[in-house]
Amino acid sequence: KLQKATNMLAQFQEKTDLFIQALLQMEAPANPDAPCGCAPQVVGSIRCLECDPDRLRCPECAVKAHQLLPFHVTEKWQNGHFVKAPLGDLGLTYHLGHGGTRCPSLNADANGQLIKVAHINGFHAVRIGFCKCRHAPGHAAQLLGARLFPGTISKPRSAYTVASLTHFHTLTWESHMVIYDYAKALCRFTDGVAPHDVQARYDGFRVVFWFWRHLQLKLRSGQPLGIDKKLPAPYKGSIATICPGCPQPGINFDPKNLDPKPYQDALFLCMDANFRAQQKAKSSDPKDFHLHPGAAYFREDKAFHEYLAKVGDEHEVKLFLRAIPSTCSGFKAGNVLRAGRYKNTVVSGLLSVVCARHSFFRPNASVDLQKGERYSHGDYALAGALSG
Repeated sequence: KLQKATNMLAQFQEKTDLFIQALLQMEAPANPDAPCGCAPQVVGSIRCLECDPDRLRCPECAVKAHQLLPFHVTEKWQNGHFVKAPLGDLGLTYHLGHGGTRCPSLNADANGQLIKVAHINGFHAVRIGFCKCRHAPGHAAQLLGARLFPGTISKPRSAYTVASLTHFHTLTWESHMVIYDYAKALCRFTDGVAPHDVQARYDGFRVVFWFWRHLQLKLRSGQPLGIDKKLPAPYKGSIATICPGCPQPGINFDPKNLDPKPYQDALFLCMDANFRAQQKAKSSDPKDFHLHPGAAYFREDKAFHEYLAKVGDEHEVKLFLRAIPSTCSGFKAGNVLRAGRYKNTVVSGLLSVVCARHSFFRPNASVDLQKGERYSHGDYALAGALSG
């Protein structure tokens, strides 16, 4: 395989001049004085990098061609080179509610509202003409109808295309990209020379994507489509993905047909903790909340802490803490209860129950740990696993 890759690269290298010449030709029109299609005497100067980079249009024709494509990247041939020429600067207004045409109820002198839109090819300042008809929905609903996710519910001044949210969501799964890096990449798409001059709107992007991911979880779970009518009682309201290989009563086998052979239809579970998944004590929003409490993999937080308050400190843990520490350098299991390990931590780790055969996390069967692994935490997680 290495030799094959080397041979392919060598073939490309032999044609270096061919590729250099082709790339240079992309930076200039074949005929800068070619007329626009609208009239022989009108010279085209605008090209679209998304539609047809080799065709030049006049500004008026470019705007007409992009009435429903407001997020395309356009450039203007000027003084022997192409310069940025956003469609908004050319006079484009993206009208909503009437198939791209101007709303008849909109004032004649209204130019639309300037909205900062994030798309997969960068940030765009787009003038949007909202529908002003009597029964027209709010601005946020109109943006959603145009596949634009509003940055705020009330008087949105920013929006994110569904394509950009889907694009970033896929990148998070495949490359573990974070929102900050994606926003910075969009800044560089917008202005490769001075990306630091582009307002990234990172905070708004972060909040919108949190909610987007929550919506995707609900949609994929089937909850908005009434899947609860088909599910047995323990799974109602759940948005978690259950193991398709393990026996799930009422889903992949009928409890009435339970095999009498020992362990034939048994559910094998295992429990383990991860003490590296810690949350340090830091300034955070005291009003922060869960978008789906108790509906996925973690137990409901309020009920869990009420349970811990009733249980209190465990006697066996106190005895263990008073025990003589191990002198073996290779013995690390005892480290989990040493006081210094949890300095300045709010959550000391994560305990979860998974199916032993396929390693699927059980719904409603994960809890946060506080200063070590305790029986009370394991019992509560196991109870959630068995209830589902």
